[in-house]
Amino acid sequence: MINFLTRHPEKIYIPLLEHIELVFMTLLISVAIASVLTLLCMRSERLS
Repeated sequence: MINFLTRHPEKIYIPLLEHIELVFMTLLISVAIASVLTLLCMRSERLS
């Protein structure tokens, strides 16, 4: 296993980077949706 790590580090680092990017994008999207929902709730509370 250690031999594999030393021989092919790029095979591990590249998927890891893509995974981090995916998580970051998911977090961004969820934060955006949450803020939009909060704004809509505040608006509906003001109207009623």
